[in-house]
Amino acid sequence: MVLHWCSHAAITKRAKRDGWLRDLKEKVHARADALVAKAVVSKRVSAETQARENLTVEASAQAEVLVRLGHREDIAALRAIIKGLMRELSVVIERPEHFGMIHDALSSPDEPALDALRNMAALVASLPSRTKVAKDLADALHKAVGMEREAFGLDTAEGTEGRPMVHGPYS
Repeated sequence: MVLHWCSHAAITKRAKRDGWLRDLKEKVHARADALVAKAVVSKRVSAETQARENLTVEASAQAEVLVRLGHREDIAALRAIIKGLMRELSVVIERPEHFGMIHDALSSPDEPALDALRNMAALVASLPSRTKVAKDLADALHKAVGMEREAFGLDTAEGTEGRPMVHGPYS
């Protein structure tokens, strides 16, 4: 057997010149069968698929709503704590004369007044440690919210267009 190597272009040129024909009947029938099957199945499945997709979208949207509302509640609660600490700090900074009053009152033998002043002094003295706790809470909340938003695909570098798709049963 002798092999002769020809380029694809040479074979194509020869086929055109000599009028060679290709039998595409099997390919045409196979494609037609596939299109008919797709059309028949598509009508039956599309209604079911649409209903399932709607349920998936609604359930996923509800889960995202709960996450986002939870974030807002947590942030509002933390903001209230921080505002309270800021009010306390403001009193300490803006009213230093109160410390003179505390000193004078502590010199008094009146026990109920002394107890009230000791409690106030303890509260003021604990302000730095309570402020650190608030900062630590804010950091922890920031990390937790970030991880949750990442897990739910709420933040991406591309914005909302880059969100991962929520896959339904026929995805």
